[in-house]
Amino acid sequence: MKVVVFSLLFFLAACGAVQSSEETSASPTTPPDMTGYVMDHKDDQVLVAASSEDTDQPYASLWVSGVSTKGLLGERVEVWIDGEPLDSTPPQAEASDISTIEMSQVEGAERSTDDVVSSALTELENPLETYAIHMISFDASTDQWEVAFATSTDEIETIRIADQK
Repeated sequence: MKVVVFSLLFFLAACGAVQSSEETSASPTTPPDMTGYVMDHKDDQVLVAASSEDTDQPYASLWVSGVSTKGLLGERVEVWIDGEPLDSTPPQAEASDISTIEMSQVEGAERSTDDVVSSALTELENPLETYAIHMISFDASTDQWEVAFATSTDEIETIRIADQK
């Protein structure tokens, strides 16, 4: 059985990433303040959570305001923030810029990774829990995706998604 497993760091390094800015200005020349997945949204805010492998991130998760939330759920993004985040759980900050990281299509899969993550987010058991992506894999022999989420208590919740929409 051929299983294609992507650790997030490997996925970005091996498959490459193309950035596209959500804002009208060009992406800043400084490194982003945070890289992660958009796990939730409300009004003009998105909740960005680092993957469990992104150990160099300054925040495990961050509510980012001042952004268009349209179509961002499940996307991997880079965020630049204005000033210091508010001291809350999770912290909150105003974005100066946000860029999506477009990931390569997974060989043999019909759905994109961000579409699968977005679908898996709707099936999580506890909507009040803060999740991080632990692992994303695709099994071409069964046409199934597996998205594993790490909870704030380090438990793993796994969601299986069919490749067909």
